[in-house]
Amino acid sequence: APDVSEDTTATCTATASDAAGNEGTATLTVSVAKETVAPEVIFSPGTLTVNSGGTGSSTLTATDDVDGTVVPDVTCDSGSFANNTYTAPDVSVDTTATCTATAEDTAGNEGTATLTVSVAKETVAPEVSFTPATLAVDSGGTGSSTLTATDDVDGTVVPDVTCDAGSFANNTYTAPDVSADTTATCTATAEDTAGNEGTATLTVSVAKETVAPEVSFTPATLAVDSGGTGSSTLTATDNVGVTTGPAVTCTQGSFANNTYTAPDVSVDTTATCTATASDAAGNAGTATLTISIAKETVAPEVSFSPGTLAVDSGGTGSSTLTATDDVDGTITPTVTCTHGSFANNTYTAPVVSADTTATCTATASDAAGNAGTATLTVSITIAPDTEPPVLTFTPATLLVGSGRTGTSRVSAIDAVDGTVAPTVSCTNRGGYDIGTGMFTAPAVAVDTESVCTATATDTAGNEGTATLTVSIFALLDETPPVLTFSPAVLTADSGATAMSTLTVTDNAGVTTDPAVTCTHGAFDPDTGTYTAPVVSVDTAATCTATASDAAGNAGTATLTVSIAAPDTEPPVPDTEPPVLTFTPATLTVNSGGTGSSTFTATDNVGVTRVRVTCTLGSYDRNTGTYTAPVVSFNAMVLCTARAEDAARNRRTATLRISVAKETVAPEVIFSPATLAVNSGGTGSSTLTATDDVDGTVVPDVTCDAGSFANNTYTAPVVSADTTATCTATAEDTAGNAGTATLTVSVAKETVAPEVSFSPATLDNVASGATVSVTLTATDNVGVTTGPDVTCTQGSFANNTYTAPDVSADTTGVTCTATASDAAGNEGRATLTISVAKETVAPEVSFSPATLDNVASGATVSVTLTATDD
Repeated sequence: APDVSEDTTATCTATASDAAGNEGTATLTVSVAKETVAPEVIFSPGTLTVNSGGTGSSTLTATDDVDGTVVPDVTCDSGSFANNTYTAPDVSVDTTATCTATAEDTAGNEGTATLTVSVAKETVAPEVSFTPATLAVDSGGTGSSTLTATDDVDGTVVPDVTCDAGSFANNTYTAPDVSADTTATCTATAEDTAGNEGTATLTVSVAKETVAPEVSFTPATLAVDSGGTGSSTLTATDNVGVTTGPAVTCTQGSFANNTYTAPDVSVDTTATCTATASDAAGNAGTATLTISIAKETVAPEVSFSPGTLAVDSGGTGSSTLTATDDVDGTITPTVTCTHGSFANNTYTAPVVSADTTATCTATASDAAGNAGTATLTVSITIAPDTEPPVLTFTPATLLVGSGRTGTSRVSAIDAVDGTVAPTVSCTNRGGYDIGTGMFTAPAVAVDTESVCTATATDTAGNEGTATLTVSIFALLDETPPVLTFSPAVLTADSGATAMSTLTVTDNAGVTTDPAVTCTHGAFDPDTGTYTAPVVSVDTAATCTATASDAAGNAGTATLTVSIAAPDTEPPVPDTEPPVLTFTPATLTVNSGGTGSSTFTATDNVGVTRVRVTCTLGSYDRNTGTYTAPVVSFNAMVLCTARAEDAARNRRTATLRISVAKETVAPEVIFSPATLAVNSGGTGSSTLTATDDVDGTVVPDVTCDAGSFANNTYTAPVVSADTTATCTATAEDTAGNAGTATLTVSVAKETVAPEVSFSPATLDNVASGATVSVTLTATDNVGVTTGPDVTCTQGSFANNTYTAPDVSADTTGVTCTATASDAAGNEGRATLTISVAKETVAPEVSFSPATLDNVASGATVSVTLTATDD
C-alpha cells in the first residue's frame, strides 16, 4: 500500500501491451491506512575537495520505513552529481559548490541532505609525446611513431599534427619523394577543456631514393624452336613504386605478356631481351632474358587426298593437295608428273595407247629449307573412243554480197586422232573451198541465206559437224532502164491525137511499167497514142516517160509535142516515184550502241513525205544515226524507209543492222553500304538492282552472320563486337551478274532486361500477411537468368509477397528483382512495402480483482496474468 495521510481506498489498474503496442487492463481496489514518517537522506562523506573539471565520490542513500530505499533528487548550484559521483565544472578560481539531495516517500513525507564541495582551479596542460621522437625514412617511404596526448582532467585528448614536409596520420609518418637528404619536423598540439595546451615534436631524417627497381625474368634463359614461343615471367618491384616500365627490347624476336616469340631462323641463333623499369626518383633497374633459338628442322606436311586415282585415257581426276608448315602455315607446293599434269587439284591424263601408271610428286619447302613431299599414284585406263571430232567454223557467220566471197576457216580436232579432214557442202548454190576457207556467193537478185555444213569422222567412226551460216545480200544495181520515144517529136492539133512508140530496156529487167506524164495532154504507153488538149493558142507540150528496175533505178525519156490551137489539153499528172538510198545499206552495232548510214531521197518533182521505221531500235534521218536497243540476244534488225512525192508516188529502201547482245551486268547497290547495329537489332539499307535491258532485277542476298530481307538487316545475338557481310547478286536475262556488299558492324548486346513489379508499391500490409504482386522480366534478346528476388524484410516467391511479423509500423521495406540476358546485361526492379503493426491488444486480469482492509505498508498476494494472440 502507499503511504497515505488518511485512510484511503486505492485502485490498482494493470495494463499490459503486446509487441505491437496493443494494451489490455484490469483493476484492483485496496483500502489503505495513512503513513507519516519521512525518509532518511545521507551524503557520506558530507564534504569533498576536487580539481577544476575533476570528480569526487560521496555515497548518497535514502531509506524509508515503508518504502525502503528511495531514489532522491539531487540539485547542485555548480557542477553535477550522479551515481555517487560529483563532477566539478571547469573553473578559473577556487570555488565552493553545494549539492542538495531530497527524497519523498509515497505518503508525501520529505527528507533532505547537503554535500559541500571545494573545487580547485585547473592548471596542468595535457602531456603530448611521440615515441620514438626521431625517425629515419627513405624518400617516399613511411615510419612509425606512437603519438599520445593525456590530461589529468580530460584523460585522452586528440592532438592536431602539422608537418613542414610529408604527413602524419594513424601513428605513421609518410615521407615525400625527395632528390636530396632532407629533415622534416611534425608538431603535435593538444588542449584540455581548461585551455591548457601541450605540444610534442617528431624529427624525421628523409634519405633520398637510391634503390633501383628490382627487375627479373623467371626463368632467365629459354630454349625455343625457330618461330616458336617460350614463357618467362617478368616482374618489376620497388620499395617506393615502379613508375615507368618494365619496357622490353629484344635483339631478335619479341616479348609481350610474359611470352617470347622467336623469329624464323635458318641457323641456330642466340637472342637477348632487356627489360628496364624506373622508380619515381629516376633509379633504373634492368634484367636480361637469354634465348637459344634452334633452327627450323620440321619439314612441311604435304598430302594428296586421295593418294590414288583411276582415270580414263585423256580424262581428269580430282585430288586435294595441301602443304602446311608449323612455322610458315600454308605453303604452295610444286608438282611434277611422270605422265600427264596436275594443277588446281586436278590431274589431267595424257592420251595413251595402253593402260599406264603415272606418279605425281609434290614438293614443298619452308623458309628454313626443310622440304616435304607427297606422291599421287594414277592408274590410266584406255577407254573406248565415243567422242566425235569437234568441228569449228571461225567465224560461224558471214555476210557477203551477191557473187562476192568471204572467209571462214573450218577446223576438225579429235581427242584421239588429232586433226581430221572435214568435208563441206553448202545450200543455195554457195561454194566453199576447204583449203582457203573461202565461201563464194552465187549471184542473187534478192537477199538470200546459204548454210554450209562441215562433216568429219574419226577412226572410231564418231561423226562431228559444224555449220556456217552465210547471209547473201543482193548487190546494188545503179544502171537505170533506157526509155525511147519514136518519134521523139510530134505535131498534133488541139484536142487531136498523134502516135509515138515508147520502148523500155534494162540490163537487169524492168520491174515497173513505164509511167508517162505530160505537161499538156496525155500519152498512153500501151497504144503509143498522144492525145492533145484543147488549146486556144499554139502550145508546146512535153511528155516524160519513167520506168524503174528491180534495184529502184529510174530511167526517163521525153516526147516533145507541138499543139496547134485551140488548146484544150488538161494538166498531165506526175507518176515517177522518189529514189531512196541508205549508204551503207548494212551495219553492225553493239547492244544499245549506234551506227551511221546516210539516207537520201530524191524525186523529179519533189519528195513531200519520208518515214523510216525499224523492227528494233530507231533511225534519225537528220543525222543518219541508227540507235540500237539493249538486247540479251544477237538480233537482225531491218529499218525500212518509205517516201512519197506530190503525186503520191511511193518507194521504199531497207537498211540491215546486226545487233550484238548485251554484255553489261546489272548495277547492284546497298545504300548505305555500311551499317552499325546492336546485337539482335535491325538496320535499314536500300538494296537496288537495275539493268539497262531488264530494268529492275530482284537480287539474291546471302549473309555470313544475321539475315537481310525487305531492305532490313537483322543482326544475330552476339556477346562480342562482330563484323558481318551480306552479298547481293543480280543476274540479267543475258546471264550477266552484278554484285554488291553490305558491311555491318554488330555491337554486342548492351540493353538490360526490363524488370517490373505490378503494383510497384504495397501500403499497410498487415503484419505476417501475404499479397499478390505480378513480377515480369522481358528482354529484346531473351532473359537467361532470373528474375531472382531478395527482400530486406519478409519474402517474395511465386508472385506473392509475405510480410514479416512486426511490433511497430514498418516502412522502407524493399524487394529487389534482378534478371540477366545472354550478353550479361542486368536489369532490376524494386517493390516498396509498408507493414502495419499488430492491432489486437493483450488480455490482462487480476485474481482476485478486489482486496479489502489491507494494512498500511502490508503485502497481499494477487495473481496478475497478461496473454496476447
